[in-house]
Amino acid sequence: MGLVILHVQWIMLSNQFTVFVTKHIVSPNLKEHIFRITVETFDETLLSQLRQKHEFEPLKSMKYDPTLQIYVRGAEMIRSFLWKSILFTISLVPILGPLLNNQLSSVKRSFSLVQYYLCNMKNLNREQAMQYKYKHLISFIYMGMSTGVLEMLPIFSVFTMIGNVVGAALWSIEHLAEQDKIRSKQQ
Repeated sequence: MGLVILHVQWIMLSNQFTVFVTKHIVSPNLKEHIFRITVETFDETLLSQLRQKHEFEPLKSMKYDPTLQIYVRGAEMIRSFLWKSILFTISLVPILGPLLNNQLSSVKRSFSLVQYYLCNMKNLNREQAMQYKYKHLISFIYMGMSTGVLEMLPIFSVFTMIGNVVGAALWSIEHLAEQDKIRSKQQ
């Protein structure tokens, strides 16, 4: 029984490593191209509309304080390190660990899929994109969990990552259409 658990754990961890390498080394630029091509294929006029719309008003600029920025960046680095350490520790638990690790990082996964839409098409800055994420947190959780399940499939995960990018592009288009309906009802 221990040998079976060892092999299952090895397959799950090697699949996570494959997904990591593919996402961060092989396909960072490929993801943006697939996203853009999906939007262009769906509706070319929508692409120009996406670039013109802004959901949030620009944030009021604060006086730049370099000391405060150092503390903020330091706190972000410490938080990121602690979170990654917790996820790494969880992933060492046989069979359930990689599953929990996958699902706990669902919001980050879905945000990275939709980041091209937020930053390049809606022209949101970092703070506005984070506001958008927290405003639609439940949608990000659902999308991240479903894409995570698809990325857990051994061998097929490389192909499902491409499908996840296409799905994120279609989700973005659908979300924009819902926003247009809400705005037209308000006017």
